[in-house]
Amino acid sequence: MNNHRKGLVVVILIINFVIVPTCYAQEAPLSGLKKIEVFHTSESIPLQLETLKSTNIELLYYNLDAHTDLEKELSIGLPANDEAKALAMVKERLKRAKAQGRFDTLFHAAVLSKRYGLRKYPALVFNEGESVIYGVVNISRGVSLWQAAMGIDIEGLNREGSAQ
Repeated sequence: MNNHRKGLVVVILIINFVIVPTCYAQEAPLSGLKKIEVFHTSESIPLQLETLKSTNIELLYYNLDAHTDLEKELSIGLPANDEAKALAMVKERLKRAKAQGRFDTLFHAAVLSKRYGLRKYPALVFNEGESVIYGVVNISRGVSLWQAAMGIDIEGLNREGSAQ
């Protein structure tokens, strides 16, 4: 990534996560929320605020570009004029990737995405498909949107005023 793009990413992160209020989900109750699956690409990396780390919510990340990213990693710095050496390097890198378990879940994101019928990314999937929110990389903001859709206000009451 060139310096211009890195700077742009930093500016976007600052705007989304420092300037935008960060009081989304931390004050509201999270009862009923058991699992969030985050589907993203290498260019739409999600951000999790510290407030969700202290909850019992299962948070899983799926990079839809994992296979492409691995392919790029495997080909970095290969010699152009020495096929035997390049092949030996790729074999060693494949061996290392396999030992790290990177092939085990390489296409898991694509399979789950198809199962949930996701149409675009990033996407936050709540409670194994109960709800989906598209286009949000700030997980706390996504939880806030989920709470609003479920009728949960920040005092822990639903829209009818009864306790959750």
